[in-house]
Amino acid sequence: MSATMSAIRRRTLLRATAGAAIPSTLLLAACGGGGANQPAAGGGAATAPALGPAKLAWWSRGTQEWNEMLLEVARTYMQQNPQITIEYAFQPSDGYTDRIITAAASDTLPDVFHLNSQDTISLAAKGLLQDVSTLLAKDAKVRKSDFFPWAWLRAEYQGKTYAMPLKGTCNVLWVNQSLFEREGLALPRTGWTWAQFIDTARKLAKTPTDPSGVWGAWTYPWQTAVWQNGGDLVDKDGKKALIAEAPAADAIQWVADLALKEHVAPKPDEGQDVRSLAVPFSSGRIALYPGGEPDFGNLLKITDFKWAAAPLPLAASGKPQASFGAATLFGLSPKTRVQPQAWAFLGWLCTSKDAQAILNKAGKMGVPPYKPIYDSLFVNQPPREDVKKVLGEMALANHPYLETLTTVPQVEKLFSTELAPVWSGQVTARDATKKLAEQLGPLLAQ
Repeated sequence: MSATMSAIRRRTLLRATAGAAIPSTLLLAACGGGGANQPAAGGGAATAPALGPAKLAWWSRGTQEWNEMLLEVARTYMQQNPQITIEYAFQPSDGYTDRIITAAASDTLPDVFHLNSQDTISLAAKGLLQDVSTLLAKDAKVRKSDFFPWAWLRAEYQGKTYAMPLKGTCNVLWVNQSLFEREGLALPRTGWTWAQFIDTARKLAKTPTDPSGVWGAWTYPWQTAVWQNGGDLVDKDGKKALIAEAPAADAIQWVADLALKEHVAPKPDEGQDVRSLAVPFSSGRIALYPGGEPDFGNLLKITDFKWAAAPLPLAASGKPQASFGAATLFGLSPKTRVQPQAWAFLGWLCTSKDAQAILNKAGKMGVPPYKPIYDSLFVNQPPREDVKKVLGEMALANHPYLETLTTVPQVEKLFSTELAPVWSGQVTARDATKKLAEQLGPLLAQ
């Protein structure tokens, strides 16, 4: 294929992926030629400047806005590396991991692909991810030590590294500053407690069932509450359930009681008009919203009230801070025949200021796990330097989550099923977590 025809094909594919999600059958066909079936080309060190021509298949998933940003990232890389053609395919999030497994079975796995972080270890255990430990060790430009330790949560398994981190998520408390000012209340500060959280939410709640009313708080991340209370879900080896022990069970009950007992947060069947929004906090009807970094881009569009970010409250003075978060991960196909080029692109994606700046423009950079990017684009840089400071602090409190398990999807389904009656008040957290611990046994043994 001539260079001209290759460029035309590249531009055509990028335009095709920009408008809407492509059916998975078409994506598999389009990407097949760029993965295991692509002849090897080029050579040299992973980040050597003189890599030979290659065609890379790249998958991602998420929102249309995320898709458009990654299209721009792909274009930027190809402009800088005209010998590389990236066949980028945007996948719907629903069933994404299943499509990865299907593609691997048909030998059409893309060279580089986005991962659902909770499924990374399971895919690694199935042999569907390249161990990049050796590539990292040999690369003089991309050093593991240049990333924050939390960047590798969910990327490592049995002493090996199976993914690279692009952007980080974390918990944070979104605060409706306008409501605080209306009531003459000071904004939350680092070190405040669950008790103060409830007291503040009570003062700010105003007949929330009324269309013009205000919820004092919102659903709290229960895993984070468990960690903040000194508990955990399973032991560090992933062999024993800890969720039924008092610190975990009591924290889960505290989360449920925000709605059932304290009446500062909605019950599962309440607040449906607000729940229907992409980010309920954007309604202006929630005073304290325990959310996360992924909300940031949407909140930047708010113009009808003032808002701020604060650290989550501690369970009690002296208890640990914790956050439910990790990095957005990308992996390599273990069968790619263009590994030097695929690794060079993956390293650039996760460390390049050019790539990160594209995400930063829309507030979608997250908390950069790569320290040089954190220092140059994130800290004290717009948009909303004040918010970024809190996000950075909370990311440092990101906690390991089922790190050693290969059965995370099954475990999470069990959590969802058995804790649902707790949120509605049908059973206590003590009873539900006792049942949960019994059912977790077989999954932890796998």
